[in-house]
Amino acid sequence: MHLVKELTPAMEGYLEAVLMLEEKKQPPRVKAISDMMRVTKPTVHSALVSLVELGYLRHENYGHVELTPEGKAIAEDVYQRHKILTKFLKDILKVNPNMAEKEACGMEHAMSDETLTKLTQFIEFLEIRPKGKVNQCLSRFHKYSKNGKLGQRKQCNGE
Repeated sequence: MHLVKELTPAMEGYLEAVLMLEEKKQPPRVKAISDMMRVTKPTVHSALVSLVELGYLRHENYGHVELTPEGKAIAEDVYQRHKILTKFLKDILKVNPNMAEKEACGMEHAMSDETLTKLTQFIEFLEIRPKGKVNQCLSRFHKYSKNGKLGQRKQCNGE
């Protein structure tokens, strides 16, 4: 659920980076954010100033960056989207893990709440199905995605 419209995907990315550093028990400082996001320290500083002005972060020069409750809610939302998209791309579609991470970063900002809910439900549905049948269907899909051929017609449902 996107809480505020004035945030750009890049700004959401900074909030997410702070949250991820906190979860890794690394102090969220400008350098750590810069390294994580692969941008310059002045770029990070500029973004942090904007996010402080909007009330999503607290930050003293040369000090730790801290999410406000509003910033944390947005960061958690974006990070949840990221995890679900990465799981779907990597585990279901078998996209290369590095590519899945990179593409999830772009997609997480554009996906509607409705689509996120449906995607989450789809993943949960697959996880509660009898593993043999789900694996059989996914295996057929992965073979199809590699060679473009369906092979013999077999039903996946078996229920």
